[in-house]
Amino acid sequence: MPFSYRVWPDLNLVFVRHWGQTSLREWLAAADEIGNDPGNTQRTNVLADFRDIDMLDFDTEARAQLASLISGLARLNEEGKDCAFWIRSAAGAEFAQRLVKACETVPNIRFRAFTDRDDALRFLGVDPDHHGDRIAGADTDEYS
Repeated sequence: MPFSYRVWPDLNLVFVRHWGQTSLREWLAAADEIGNDPGNTQRTNVLADFRDIDMLDFDTEARAQLASLISGLARLNEEGKDCAFWIRSAAGAEFAQRLVKACETVPNIRFRAFTDRDDALRFLGVDPDHHGDRIAGADTDEYS
């Protein structure tokens, strides 16, 4: 699955862009890579751009990995965190809704899906009027 990401510690934000064909297994590998970025903390909010996902696959083994990740998030994240999925395509919307549903029991972390980027940014505590251009600049393949 192609993906790119950018971390803004001053905004307490990670922007992750996914596109093309994807699977839950690949998303988990990307989440692991991003989680190991030194600019990303357990409290850093996430804006995941799922607008251009064409196809997805949720295999049984990856679902078990997701359950493990959710359990780990519940133990590690005592301060709270927000994750917004920015969606447009049917596949991206389905992927986001499955993740939101799977993560609904994780304490201190809110997961929501949005079709509007500015609404997603507001949910994450980022003012789109002041920082929207920065995020728009990351909405390219240049960070992959």
